[in-house]
Parts: sequence; C-alpha cells; structure tokens
Amino acid sequence: MFGLSDDIAADWLLDIWTMAPTPAKSKQLRKTSVEQLLKRNRIRRIDAETVLRTLRQPAIKVAEGVTEAATIHIRSLITRLRVVNRELRDATHNLMSYVPGWMRRPRRPPSMVANSMI
Repeated sequence: MFGLSDDIAADWLLDIWTMAPTPAKSKQLRKTSVEQLLKRNRIRRIDAETVLRTLRQPAIKVAEGVTEAATIHIRSLITRLRVVNRELRDATHNLMSYVPGWMRRPRRPPSMVANSMI
C-alpha cells in the first residue's frame, strides 16, 4: 500500500484499503472496481493493475489473530483520518472564502503606514 501514494491518508487510498484490507481480500477485488475508484478520485498516475499488483503482494507471516487485530485497529484509524481529512477540507474552503475579500480591501501605501506609527 505504501508504494501507491506518498499521502497514506489520501481518501482514495483509504477507500482502497477499506475494499481490500488484506492480501487475501485483494484477490477478490475486481479490476473494474479499482478503475471506477481511481476515476472517481481523478487518479491518473496509477492504473488499476498497479494497484492490484501492490495489494496482492505476499503477506508477511504473523501469528494467528494478528491480521484480524491489525485490521480492526487500522479500520478505527481510517475512521479518524476521514474526520481529519474532512476538517482540513472545510478549513481550507473557509480560509479561501476569506482570502478574496481580504485581497480586495484597499491598502494604505507603505509611507502612510510608517507615518501612522510615529
């Protein structure tokens, strides 16, 4: 998963992980499903085959129950990351709504600002 994007909290990557949290689940994932997800998120630098090849890499050997526990933990992290992503988008949108008004305000010439401080 880490080879797909530098931003491991990107919404599209979280969606991919939700669809296929383990290499075993990724074997059930269809190429068309991945293509639709990439298209919906406007991802063009990676194709569906690359995503599937990355997801289907051999799993590391772990003790019984570790995969399930890690999957549950990561699912809870994804829920929190989605909240953070939404809050960042909202904050950016709100900030951008203030910038145009701020930039249209008349500004005093620098000399008036300097004189007003004296």
